[in-house]
Amino acid sequence: MQHNDFMPNEFITHHTVRMHDTDMAGIIFFASQFRFAHDAWEDLMAEMGFDFDTLFTKETFAFVIVHAEADYLKSLKAGDNLKIAVAIERIGETSFTVYYKIYKSDELVGTARTVHVTVDRASRKKIAIPKRLKSSLEKHAALRT
Repeated sequence: MQHNDFMPNEFITHHTVRMHDTDMAGIIFFASQFRFAHDAWEDLMAEMGFDFDTLFTKETFAFVIVHAEADYLKSLKAGDNLKIAVAIERIGETSFTVYYKIYKSDELVGTARTVHVTVDRASRKKIAIPKRLKSSLEKHAALRT
């Protein structure tokens, strides 16, 4: 997948780097990039009708992150305005991979990837991705050329 081009199925959201996102040197604290990605993921989930209140109170499934990775390409500081593109990179039977591209002024400054496994909320055992969730994820699947 190209890391520097927007794709038609990507979900786009925005974030401003806050003071609490930075370290003593005034640049982004490494864990903040994962928070930016997760906030973008929450925004996408809400748009798809799976806000976290619904997931935690009405659905019989949940999904847990079993792998996370990130690349930091440029430093960020408090006040920087970010654009975060989210796409579903892979959809399997029980898991899916989400890919995030973080831009500052249309310059790619970071990427992240999270792998989620779907589980039964009560038993916490792995289950197939529910059809309604899978259908929603497919709408944001990265188009490969």
